Amino acid sequence: MKYKKNLKIMNNYIYSYNTKIGYINHDKKEVTKIQYKFIINGEIMTSSPTTSKHFNYVASELNYNIKEEV
Repeated sequence: MKYKKNLKIMNNYIYSYNTKIGYINHDKKEVTKIQYKFIINGEIMTSSPTTSKHFNYVASELNYNIKEEV
């Protein structure tokens, strides 16, 4: 796994820097983005280039479709 230091998959959930960012549905072959928030230097963030790379990497490695959370 390319991003093994800060990317984890546990119980079909994708974690980037210990923040839950996605869910893997193997039956539908899709990865769903989960809304998340984290604080960097006192500012609330809802995305970052690294978490997006982690999410897209997992979807690409599994060859699954990406689904936006409703």
